[in-house]
This record gives sequence, C-alpha cells and structure tokens, in this order.
Amino acid sequence: MWSEPELQGHGMDIIVEDGLHTFASNISFLEGSLGRLRAGGFYIIEDISTSVLNRWVEVLESVYARRFPTYEFSLIALPKQLRSYADSNNLLIIHRGS
Repeated sequence: MWSEPELQGHGMDIIVEDGLHTFASNISFLEGSLGRLRAGGFYIIEDISTSVLNRWVEVLESVYARRFPTYEFSLIALPKQLRSYADSNNLLIIHRGS
C-alpha cells in the first residue's frame, strides 16, 4: 500500500487497520505503517482477539515503547457485555506525540 505514488512523501493523521485480524498481520502492517503517522496522529487497530492480548502487552512493552518513545500505546480490552463480536472487539490506539 505504501508504495503507491499518491502516498509517497505524505504522513497520515489517522490510520485505521481493519485487515486480517491476526496478530501476525497486525504486526506486519504496524511495522510498515507506524513511521508514517504524523505528530499528533492516531493509529487504531480494531477487532483484536482476547486470546492475543497478552502477546500485545508483551510486544508493546518490550519492543514498541522502546523504539517509539514519543508514542503512547493504549490497549483497550472491552468488557464482555460491550462486545459485538464475542472475543475480538478489543482495540489498540496509538497516539504519536509532538
């Protein structure tokens, strides 16, 4: 996606990742996209499965928080009664500071 000429040289204010909904695909897109987020922008991954929340906590703390110290990572595990999809309606919201 990022090789498209229309996207070259432009940062993004908002990136919403609504892809394959697997940990591996989320990480792959995150790796290629996080650096394209403008200061003050938001990156959102939705429909994260509850079964991989611990993996997300681990990778956010051990890798991304260190590599991107000006970014705020908020993993939101939604209460069961609020979930429209039984086990996969959790969110990761990333805010890039100025």
